[in-house]
Amino acid sequence: MNARLLALLTLLLPAAALAQNAWTVTPVEGSAVMGEISSLIFEVRNASTSTRHLNEVSLAIDGAAYDVDGGDAPAGWSVSTIDRKERRITYRAMGSCSAGPLGLAPGASARFTLRLVGLAANADLTDALVGGNNPNKSSMALDTCPGGVTFTGDPALARWKRVGLSATLTALPRTLQLGSDVTVQLVVVNRSLVNQGGITPSGPAVVGDARFDTVVSAFSPASLSLAPGATGSFTARLRSTAQGTSIFQASAGNGTVSTALTSSLQVNVSSFPALAEVLPANIIPGDTVTLRLTVSNPSTVNYRDVVPRTPIFLGTAVPTLVSGPTPAKSTTLSAGTSVSFVWKYKLDGPVGSTFQFEAHADATRAGVPLSTSRVLSGLGRIVEHRLSIEPASLIGGATNRALRYVVYNGGTVEIRKVKLLTPDTTFFKASATPFASDTSGWMAVATTSNPRGYEWTVPTGQSGITSGQQRSFTLDYATLGAVTRDTAFLHQMEAHAGRWHHRLPRGRARHPLRQPRGARGGCPGGDRRAEPQHAGVDQPVRA
Repeated sequence: MNARLLALLTLLLPAAALAQNAWTVTPVEGSAVMGEISSLIFEVRNASTSTRHLNEVSLAIDGAAYDVDGGDAPAGWSVSTIDRKERRITYRAMGSCSAGPLGLAPGASARFTLRLVGLAANADLTDALVGGNNPNKSSMALDTCPGGVTFTGDPALARWKRVGLSATLTALPRTLQLGSDVTVQLVVVNRSLVNQGGITPSGPAVVGDARFDTVVSAFSPASLSLAPGATGSFTARLRSTAQGTSIFQASAGNGTVSTALTSSLQVNVSSFPALAEVLPANIIPGDTVTLRLTVSNPSTVNYRDVVPRTPIFLGTAVPTLVSGPTPAKSTTLSAGTSVSFVWKYKLDGPVGSTFQFEAHADATRAGVPLSTSRVLSGLGRIVEHRLSIEPASLIGGATNRALRYVVYNGGTVEIRKVKLLTPDTTFFKASATPFASDTSGWMAVATTSNPRGYEWTVPTGQSGITSGQQRSFTLDYATLGAVTRDTAFLHQMEAHAGRWHHRLPRGRARHPLRQPRGARGGCPGGDRRAEPQHAGVDQPVRA
């Protein structure tokens, strides 16, 4: 067909016949950490030249490399199905086609979160969404309303890194005066399958209006070598040079494996500093959380009439105030002291809903009004299965201690097997008889399969952990590693259901090892408590 004839036909064809129904999907935030729950955020755009709306999105990942945990949908959408066998999650626009166009109009976009667990490898890898046209296995976009269509696109262009190192960044104290020092610690875990040497840190960088332009000491040591599953840390010390609030960011790597860029919780430099905390950080729908605003007077004169202002809620969950603030006011805040104001909120919403609070307080000093900065709490999430650990912390260097892992089933499927993934054996060395203190009544065994760990299976004919119930599993540790600073370590528990023990969402919690009393250092002018750890349960597990 010559060009002249083609142009003529183009003029004769109706516009609808030439219109295309297309979509694009682009990763905008996140990296996948081997062996840990990670969140990836994708921007989906209706790139059509037609008038069709996009109202169903499916994101599929490589089943040989990942397990699906879950996902979060934008406003007006919901997670409709999670196929853990095919590693595929589907989101649908809420509403009815009869009410008019539904979903994303041409040119519109929205962001969808996919939570997953990447399998370990020897080195960092680049992964992509699964493309193709298989309605059960591919990443796809649809208009499901009458006369619906499948949108064209290439989701396999959506790529991200699967990294072999995980990282946690803490900055303490989180409240301090101008001129005081903050200690920044980057804790790195080797999640790859092989030894990694020559791991070096990058940072810490400061993001915010508080400044730390004086480096008292750079990250030390200069490098680390870590066996698979081992933990190491870099520590730096910086001096505050301007007031305000900031976070720190840092990363580490050796050219073969790397961490994602990681951030600390917020630090406040002020003559009237404040700290906001919300606990627990992982809850099930209907749970109550505690918001604590702690304000300090580091000066040499008393502050008067300290009044907390109504916190601002940030997140997608639905909060209901249960009580607070308690107290409603502090008449006098003496020099060198602090006071805490407490609120309790009941939170509802679907799994994946988030919660965070912004808080501040007012006071007077010598009759002059003053206010704290507006400070943010950590980010919390509503989860399906909750993992908690008792006791809440242990002293590093101790011997013959037991940890009780409490698994709560907030889902609809009975849990019939759980598996504790082996925590770092440098700091948590199991006893020769690890189940001696266990009273769960389930069959327990240590496993060397990948991933290594400790399994508990419900006896045949007995009920497992049904919806709304919980059960405790105890593991004995012979020794706990000594720490030079209060440090939280990640513990992960897989949950399995059904006769074939297909995997459900994974639970996770951070458990602190603390320095013995009297051995602690600390920075003058601020809060010396360990940074609250905002990582509790989440929920993946392999199918």
